[in-house]
Amino acid sequence: MVMIQPSPTPDSVPPEDFPTYGQWLAAHEDEDLICLILRSGDHGAAASYPHAVEPEMRENLAGGSRSLRGLASIHLLLLHAAVELHGHRRPTTITQLLEVAGELLDIAGTPTSRRPSPADLLAAGAELTRRGLMYGRNLSLRSTEIPPGEYIRVPNHLADVFHPSTVELWALADAHRCPIPTGQLEHTVEGLPPRQRRMLNTLAASGGIGHSASLHPQADPDKPLPRLVRAGILDQLDDTTARLSGRVAQHLAGTVISDPGGDFRPPADLRRNPAGPGPGQEGGVVHGRASAPQTRATRAAAATAVQTILDIADAIRDVAAHPMVPLTAGGVGARDLARAARRLKVTPATVESRLTFALHGGFIAAGVPQSPGAPEVPPASKDDVVWTLTDRGARFLAAELPEQWALLLLGWQSSAHAPWAAANSGAKPLEPSLMDPVGAAGVRAALPHLAASLASDETPLDSAALWRGAPWLAHRTSRRTWRAVCEEAVQLGLCSNEPGSDEYFPTAAVRALGNHTPCRAPTASEAPPDQLAAITAALDDIMPAPVDTLIVQGDLTIMAPGRLDSATSAQLRRIADLESGGMASVWRISAQSLGSAYRAGETREGVESFFDRMVPGGLAALPQALRYLIGDAATSAPLVASPSAAENWPVIRTQSHPHDTARAKEAAAAAVENFRAAIAAQPEQDNPHPDEDGRNVSAGVSKSPGQAGTAQEPQDIMTALRLAYREGIPVAVAYADSRGTRLEAEMDLVMMNASAIVGVDRSSGASVNIHPHRVARVTVL
Repeated sequence: MVMIQPSPTPDSVPPEDFPTYGQWLAAHEDEDLICLILRSGDHGAAASYPHAVEPEMRENLAGGSRSLRGLASIHLLLLHAAVELHGHRRPTTITQLLEVAGELLDIAGTPTSRRPSPADLLAAGAELTRRGLMYGRNLSLRSTEIPPGEYIRVPNHLADVFHPSTVELWALADAHRCPIPTGQLEHTVEGLPPRQRRMLNTLAASGGIGHSASLHPQADPDKPLPRLVRAGILDQLDDTTARLSGRVAQHLAGTVISDPGGDFRPPADLRRNPAGPGPGQEGGVVHGRASAPQTRATRAAAATAVQTILDIADAIRDVAAHPMVPLTAGGVGARDLARAARRLKVTPATVESRLTFALHGGFIAAGVPQSPGAPEVPPASKDDVVWTLTDRGARFLAAELPEQWALLLLGWQSSAHAPWAAANSGAKPLEPSLMDPVGAAGVRAALPHLAASLASDETPLDSAALWRGAPWLAHRTSRRTWRAVCEEAVQLGLCSNEPGSDEYFPTAAVRALGNHTPCRAPTASEAPPDQLAAITAALDDIMPAPVDTLIVQGDLTIMAPGRLDSATSAQLRRIADLESGGMASVWRISAQSLGSAYRAGETREGVESFFDRMVPGGLAALPQALRYLIGDAATSAPLVASPSAAENWPVIRTQSHPHDTARAKEAAAAAVENFRAAIAAQPEQDNPHPDEDGRNVSAGVSKSPGQAGTAQEPQDIMTALRLAYREGIPVAVAYADSRGTRLEAEMDLVMMNASAIVGVDRSSGASVNIHPHRVARVTVL
């Protein structure tokens, strides 16, 4: 078991008046606590914070890990080191904390190139203080640095998360100690003898912790378990207990795999803005325009994005003109896709891909379309619901190309739709059942910030970057999800890669997106106007300037040698048919296309004025055949009294859910009020006084002087077990087995959760499995 003892230091005697966590929080202004709650993102739970004041939440494992989900690996390293120092029970110095963090990296085998510097660790510690996960007498929620020699503590609820046998393996720094290279890990694990391979599956399904006498130092080293430990597949915790190594567990779960030894360098946001956001500031946003180096990869990616945008616009116009009736489960049927494919002259798979991106952007939806300006009415029946254009999609069609790109990226970044899941579930395209709010949405939101943490555009964006910047997300993200999101990023111009390659390289576009969006991305409808404008401006720097000339040839084709602005593109779309799109495009004008334009309200004067402005040499330089065609088509077309918009389709009004700041602040203020009331009523609840040997004793466990503490009530029993599990204290448990026989055993707890308690009998060394509801009494020894 990893139990690190720091070397003694002259200033290792903690101050007697060190505050409890609740006292430290209570010393802050309400504004600071409200800001902290708002940053946590949990605005709905009035009593969700501070979690350390609530014993049930403090000791609940899920509640503990919830506060760590937004942290990077460097933050988890510091918290792990603090728990190893028992920083949840007594103060420890920053010097000791940095020393133990280094020892944890030694245990994990982290290469020097992937280790943080002391300055990086101190900056990360200050960030933890601002998040309320580390505290001290001279620290506050506004601290920008930790003074040398400062004593710190961490909240009690973190002890369970960083216990060596925790189920939250992603949080442990030493979980990455398996030395097998990622490329060889699958071959190594799958090449094990069948019995050992089945044992790994059993361990993975039962929490990852195993107990065997064959792990004892005096046991036969050629037994299977010792050999697995030496190979790095298992991590030995003590003489009889081993844990499935974190990287092996990742392989078995099908999730992305970290590098051997892990990567604990700080994210770029920490280096760029070490002071971090203060109260009232927006977290993780860097305002201003980002530099956009025009590398070859960036230019190629921008061209790819333009083609994707044009394709999406075509699909949106088609579905607006020909709404699709959703299937029973809400998706789009094969017949509708086939009809759209015939109209667009592409394959059904291509239509599905374009509609999927339109759904990511929020440009289409299933609902009841309403004419612009008409009062909104609920659907009379489900038969009124169709897939068609949304108001956000209409804005997309009317926007300039850089703004179209920004709208698409913001929508994609917050989309939870996972189309790749249909391969296993059999779901139809666009079905609501394909939503993945953790994996798909989380990776899309994190990817721009992961790209910003890379040294340069020449550094590939791989899954190791996800483990470095968002470990909680990494341990839940499948390798398939990661690849699929990266492939989407290529089509959106955020990444580049060579055909057939699994390496993805960031472009200036993804850095621009990361520089102007918070780390916890809002939904598409939440993007504030200034954020959209900033991203649009940054993307405009990446794209080439719009062309101001067109090349008209004698065969009535029109060549646009570069990017078109929205007005020119719209005019060409009215009077001509697109033959090939992209950054440069080719259009063909005909009697039919001009006739359609005139019938829709276009005039001969408008067409001639357009060519006079866009063609070098003016109207006189047009081929004679085209000049005659413009006049003849105007003569044969019926007179239109007033122009009408050709794309004035009914739209679905999307339910905008902007971040309700006032409501969130009210909920946060109520949580602060409840917190202060709890502190006033139970001032010692957060930090129970230690007994003579330094162990915290729960109030629910009766303990007489010189005697062990005993719990008999169900709630007190679970509290005592959690305490013993967290502190490594042996217990005597009276329980009934499956036949109702009353038994009692003294044991060391190895694992516990809501449905199982696993321990090792201290006398026989046998493994003991107990269901919590069968426990009658627990004595803390």
